[in-house]
Amino acid sequence: MTEVSKLLALVFSSSFSAGLLVTSMVIVDSWGQMEPAAAVDWFATYGRRLGLVMAPMGGLAMIFSLIAFISTVRSKDDSKGKLVWLFASTCAVGTMVLLPLYFVEANTLFFDKTIALTQVPDEVHRWTTWNLVRAGLSIAATALILIGLVGRSGPSSR
Repeated sequence: MTEVSKLLALVFSSSFSAGLLVTSMVIVDSWGQMEPAAAVDWFATYGRRLGLVMAPMGGLAMIFSLIAFISTVRSKDDSKGKLVWLFASTCAVGTMVLLPLYFVEANTLFFDKTIALTQVPDEVHRWTTWNLVRAGLSIAATALILIGLVGRSGPSSR
């Protein structure tokens, strides 16, 4: 189960990272170029669907990273892998912690169309910044997961 959880952590973390990058560099960039009312309408129409795709990937990346970390800690291996998996799972958890800290409230403003149109440009900028933080954490998690997987099969582990 340990190796399977590590592979699944990589699959979901890399998928989540790619989705966050597409969101930041394509979708959110397009919001910034729209009139505020059009951006709010887009978000109200498609934002939930985007969340329904992204949230499970982030959640599964977090869950499988945590399972891999716990499995590594419980193993008899005294390698540096435990630290790598600790950092990987911490980054994965960080991506999901940002949901209640920022994204739930901000997204609700757009979903419910309760944001003032004059506030849309500033909120889109804030959303972009927080999404890039989340993408950075997810990319770091993915890189650490890969290190954790490669380090396990490298020459020093024989």
